[in-house]
Amino acid sequence: MLVRHAIARAVESADLQVVEAGDAQSAISVAKAIRFDSAIVDVNMPGMDGIGLIRTLRCMEGYSDLPVFVLTTNASPGLIEQGRALGLAAWIPKPFSPESLRSGVRVVLSQRPSAA
Repeated sequence: MLVRHAIARAVESADLQVVEAGDAQSAISVAKAIRFDSAIVDVNMPGMDGIGLIRTLRCMEGYSDLPVFVLTTNASPGLIEQGRALGLAAWIPKPFSPESLRSGVRVVLSQRPSAA
């Protein structure tokens, strides 16, 4: 939870709105209720893992090309390859730099047609 809040603070300081979800099922519920422009996901989550969450999001209307950042301590080649196959925006190892996270999110969102 502390890491999730640190991530939220880093992204909010880039003047971006943040909605937090504690697990994959909560994130899916949020995705059904509101449309978001990107997601930051950890591989290791309670219940469904991050790769499963990304697969689920990719099948939902409006999320097939969602920029997803995976922020995790798990850098196994197999997982990274699964992430590439799902079209991730970035695989970011922990510990992370808030500045580099903000910068990466800004760059990716600025390249999207719907970016403000």
